[in-house]
Amino acid sequence: MIRLGGIFALCGIWAALYVASFLLAAQTVPDGDGFTRGMNRLSVFARYQVGAGSVAVVIWVMGQRLRQGWQRWLARVPGLLALGLILLVIGTMTLARLFD
Repeated sequence: MIRLGGIFALCGIWAALYVASFLLAAQTVPDGDGFTRGMNRLSVFARYQVGAGSVAVVIWVMGQRLRQGWQRWLARVPGLLALGLILLVIGTMTLARLFD
C-alpha cells in the first residue's frame, strides 16, 4: 500500500506541473518583436511539460509493479497524456507541412 501512496503523491505532483504549464504560459508576458514575440511562452510551456513527462515516466515504471486493475491504469494515465500531447504536436506539424 505504501507504493500506491507514492504513486498518488507523484500523480499530484504531475497534475500540478501539467496544469502549471498551461497557466504559467498563458500568464507570461510576451517578449521580443515581430516573429519571435511570445517565444518565451513556448519555452515556459515546454519546461513544465518536460518536468511533467519525467514524473509520468516514473509513475509508469512504479505502476508496472502493481497487480492488474484500476491502480495500474491510473499509473498509465499521465504517460498516455504526455504521449498524446507529443503525437498532437507531430500531427499538427505534419499536416501543416502537407497542406501548405
